[in-house]
Amino acid sequence: MELCIKPLTSDLWPAFEELFGSHGACNGCWCMYWRIGSDYHKRSREYNKQEFQSIVQKGPPPGLVAFENNIAVGWCQLTTKRSLAWLEKNYGYDDTNSKNVWCISCFYIKRGYRKKGSDINFD
Repeated sequence: MELCIKPLTSDLWPAFEELFGSHGACNGCWCMYWRIGSDYHKRSREYNKQEFQSIVQKGPPPGLVAFENNIAVGWCQLTTKRSLAWLEKNYGYDDTNSKNVWCISCFYIKRGYRKKGSDINFD
């Protein structure tokens, strides 16, 4: 399997939306857990989706999407710790270098594409 990795930008939203499906990948989170904590459960999946879409539209890209033959098959939320308010609040520290800390806070692979290995090309 050969993958192409691209930053998630607004033009790739439809492919990302298809990857996550109607349930929002894991429990309707839409990658909001590390931003707002377990409160994402108290909101509708649609609201989480809309909020994450606005984050994507606003930029910078909040992560990377893996494609195989133009089909989104994987996602990795890769962003600065400061972009993840709940994580920063609960696991932050008062170090002047904390602004340079990056986090992989979500990693999702579409069913049928897991445990296959791959060759990766970054675009």
